[in-house]
Amino acid sequence: MKVLEISSSKNEYYKNISKLKQKKYRHRASQFLIEGIKFVKHALEKGEEMSQLVYCSDLINESILESILRTIPDRVQVISMSKNIFEDLSDTVNSQGVIAVVQMRKQVLTLDPKGLYLALDQIQDPGNLGTMIRTADAAGFSGVIYNKGTVDPYSEKVLRSTMGSIFSIPLTTCEDLSEFLRDAKKQGVQVLCTSLEISVDYSQVDYKQGSIIVIGNESQGISTEVFNESTQRIKIPIYGEAESLNAAIAAAIIMYEATKQRR
Repeated sequence: MKVLEISSSKNEYYKNISKLKQKKYRHRASQFLIEGIKFVKHALEKGEEMSQLVYCSDLINESILESILRTIPDRVQVISMSKNIFEDLSDTVNSQGVIAVVQMRKQVLTLDPKGLYLALDQIQDPGNLGTMIRTADAAGFSGVIYNKGTVDPYSEKVLRSTMGSIFSIPLTTCEDLSEFLRDAKKQGVQVLCTSLEISVDYSQVDYKQGSIIVIGNESQGISTEVFNESTQRIKIPIYGEAESLNAAIAAAIIMYEATKQRR
């Protein structure tokens, strides 16, 4: 196996890979970076399209590296980087010494009228977004939809929070979430928006029919145009003195209620 060795940050290959740390370059190239042994192995197991594998021999166990190299397709370019520039590329404090460049999936969501979906309206916190994607995957949801204004799901912090679920559940962006929900309702799918006012207890809703659960921005909530498309407004009761729940926690509670009813 031919390995390209890089020791300078001025190298063009390094520069191009490093650019993927920025959102505009990620989406221009339709590629993103994943880091860590488990994450890289998971991507390979899922058959994700990988263009480059980067490692640092000073940071990764030799036997683990060999096991990874045995499984990568021949088309993947393998790059060995010196420790100083690899750590500049790395997004973690104690890097495991391996990074991969992965192609974004071209996903077109075909709505299942009987499916369960999570729709996100301008979620800003990377940890929240990653956790919600991971939870939707764990709860067996059919997909996650997010709109413009939501943090980039391919950013390093979001990807870390998904714990690999980015490869396991359909993830789709839409320009106009309210229009998407309007079309979904025409197919008989109910739209459930979280709200503290004029709403019913989330556990009293029938989730056995096709459902889209909408979670809004952490500080502003669901936008008016999206909120207006709700067929039912739901709430999680607050028994203590807290004003509200974290967005990812609220999403998890409702998603698992939906899953419980179907099981």
